[in-house]
Amino acid sequence: MDIIMTNNTLHSKAYDIFRYHLDQVYSHKGEGNVYGMSVGYPAAGQFELPMEVLREMMPIQDGHEKPRAGYGWEAGSLPVREAIVEYENLAHEMAYTLKNVCIVAGATYGLNRILEYLYTDERLKNNRNELLVVASSFYRMLGRASSYAKVVSISGREENKFQITMSEILSAITPKTKAVFLLNPSNPTYLYFSNKFLEELVSELSNRGIYLIIDESGDAYVYGHQDEYSYHKMTNKLDNEYVIRIVTASKKYLLAEYRIGYVLASESFIGTKAQGFIKLIGDDLSNPPLAANDAWLAILRHEIMLQKGESCSHEDCDFLEKFTSATRKIAKRREETLSALRKMKHIKNIVVPDANFNLAFSFDTDKPHTDIDIFKKLVDDYDVAIVPGSGLGIDPSLCYFRLTFAIKEGELRNGLDAIKKFTESSYL
Repeated sequence: MDIIMTNNTLHSKAYDIFRYHLDQVYSHKGEGNVYGMSVGYPAAGQFELPMEVLREMMPIQDGHEKPRAGYGWEAGSLPVREAIVEYENLAHEMAYTLKNVCIVAGATYGLNRILEYLYTDERLKNNRNELLVVASSFYRMLGRASSYAKVVSISGREENKFQITMSEILSAITPKTKAVFLLNPSNPTYLYFSNKFLEELVSELSNRGIYLIIDESGDAYVYGHQDEYSYHKMTNKLDNEYVIRIVTASKKYLLAEYRIGYVLASESFIGTKAQGFIKLIGDDLSNPPLAANDAWLAILRHEIMLQKGESCSHEDCDFLEKFTSATRKIAKRREETLSALRKMKHIKNIVVPDANFNLAFSFDTDKPHTDIDIFKKLVDDYDVAIVPGSGLGIDPSLCYFRLTFAIKEGELRNGLDAIKKFTESSYL
């Protein structure tokens, strides 16, 4: 695969393949049982939310309806934004203010609105119309990107676990590049880019007047700290005029269905009700979704207490216990899954993730199979679904896959057994 692919090759093909994978999985589920190891998020009930958070989701408190925000906060709930700013500044030594944050309806919605504003707003228009996407990536969330920009992708190399290098990014930049988009941690490998790399990238791009858009959706359940509830510390150099960060509560707090996240950027980018990103959100939604604000606020307050070394004074508070327990469970599942894969024939290049509840590996075959061929064989004959790497921008001939291990233990075990049987067949 060429390292640089134009709009109608890697971008559109990866999107179409991921959609094809989804259609195949759900059509098979309609016909019978499929071991779903491709969902990308934890199965319901696998990792408990603390009861304190669940209580905060209830609309009634002490027999009365909680206050409702109405349409006034177009940047999102003021108390939640205040807590976001405090948390980000404590955790990552940033210097954000309320003028740097806007709540959005999840990461995909946030990215679409960022691209719309960045590439179509009259005040930001110039002769640059390219979006440089660092692959591998979650191209499904980039499905509408070509409506706003000319999408160009640059792929990290297999020998570097698909992590892009500085020289590769700089060689792909053209006079038309307006923004670079990358995931941190990456997808499907869930490896973090080093803070040194990010600092250098921010410096190189900002000197060229190019925006860096970072989607941090996968930043959840950091490994190496299984005995405590931990996080990945970002460099404070991301607090920069040309950096736009997207953060979501979907994976870390298991709140995907509530579609909540936030965008952190410069004051000039975020804007006000009258102009900028907030105006675009306000014109679109009137107010970012409020469904889980109380729960999210409770979580953020606990995060802040942890950063300060404080503990909750409520006797029935189980926040830290539940999230620490979830981190341990996910770490245990990761080790069990890695151990099982390492014992199988025709499995190679297992990438041990830094975070999250997915991992990547490839099948070793001397036959002319692609990852789509293998995906179909696994679904049709072995009732197991894993995401083909080509749906995330990896060369299909390399036969990489992303597997989600945060599912029911019985289903995980049965799915791994099915993959083992497949590797022992004559197909590979």
